[in-house]
Amino acid sequence: MIKRPLKRLAKKALINVYKSTHGDAGAAAAPTYDIPETLGQLQTKWAGALRDIYATPIARPASLSPAQGGLLRSLLINIRPATVVELGCFVGVSTIWIASALEENGEGIVHSIDLFDPVVPNPPFSTTYLEDPYEAALKNIETAGLSHRVELHKSASADMASVIPRLLTGPIDFLLIDADHEIKGCVEDFELYHPLVADGGYIMLHDINPDKCGWDGPRFVIDNHIKNSADFELIELPTSPHNHGIALIRKPAPRAGRLDTGPINKVEPPSAFRGLNRAWGFVRNILNV
Repeated sequence: MIKRPLKRLAKKALINVYKSTHGDAGAAAAPTYDIPETLGQLQTKWAGALRDIYATPIARPASLSPAQGGLLRSLLINIRPATVVELGCFVGVSTIWIASALEENGEGIVHSIDLFDPVVPNPPFSTTYLEDPYEAALKNIETAGLSHRVELHKSASADMASVIPRLLTGPIDFLLIDADHEIKGCVEDFELYHPLVADGGYIMLHDINPDKCGWDGPRFVIDNHIKNSADFELIELPTSPHNHGIALIRKPAPRAGRLDTGPINKVEPPSAFRGLNRAWGFVRNILNV
């Protein structure tokens, strides 16, 4: 097994080779995200910071797209979490989307955990290089004016799992898992962190469609740890522009008087709620989730 310091040295060597042979040509030719009108017209520091990041090839496809980020932000403004934990920060795109929602709400901190290893060209996942993602993320978050809403942790997520509860004032209200996309790493992140999520709290998985994104980990977690479990409620959403997909998972709060053995007596909801349930089922069918 190659030790982590040796892997980092190997990455730096690859960066130097890429620089000497390609210069900035590879980065210049790489595609960037289109900026939607909703983001393009916002006159805030955080929106301007996001536009600047999205204009660089480092953001695509590794970071949340503008459409995915807007969805995440809208969810958080409605959910109003006090504590958010993000596994996988990269250069801070998703972190800024999250922190902007917390700022809109007037409360909350996001703890973002990442190794921040050097990024080397690895098409189609990365088409350019970045020697220090940690410094890039710090700078981007500062430019967005949201440093007071963010705590960055340069660490393996597994190492932070025992530390993070001591840094929080309560359980996690919203957990974004977007770090190691290999099966082993993604399962480990889910198993270590989902017990830290509050009853009634939410978990989001990114890159859930292997045929689109090329990663198997998030889909494996859904199919083997979430989909058939009574401990979670799941909805899968298509995303733009690549449809890498997002899964939103809720940990239901325990119901009073619930028995762990035997069937649960079904109580017929009022007619208004039956109508809402039918409408939600119709939406789920349209989204094919």
